[in-house]
Amino acid sequence: MVRIVDASVSFSQQRLAAPLAVGSAMIDELTLATANVVVEDNGRVGMGSGAVYLSDVWAWPDERLSHQERVEALQDLCKSIAEDLPKLLGAESAHPLEVGLRIHALACERLTAAPSPPTLARALCGSPFDAAVHDAAGQLVKASA
Repeated sequence: MVRIVDASVSFSQQRLAAPLAVGSAMIDELTLATANVVVEDNGRVGMGSGAVYLSDVWAWPDERLSHQERVEALQDLCKSIAEDLPKLLGAESAHPLEVGLRIHALACERLTAAPSPPTLARALCGSPFDAAVHDAAGQLVKASA
């Protein structure tokens, strides 16, 4: 059982070794979102990290918006999740799988300013936090999550 104490997210640009074709789009660079989460269980603290590429081309294929507009919206959603996780999910302890389900619900139901990402893109933004919680829980018990 873990309780989220702190969460943060950072972004970096990653250039692909070779361009990747996704549908009609060619991707040669992606934004990597890296989440860091601190959890607590009975006074013990664990820190974990998780990462995901914010691939708007497959998670949010909307040609009405530019690639940059979609990536910025995804980054804003990730920042919002990081800011709110300790406040919304830090009051009680839960199994890491339950915490992951709550993160998924939080990300998918999150109200954002326009442009608003579709459900798949929202789930994408929640996924590095879910991975970070499992990594932190594994660190607590000194076992692979």
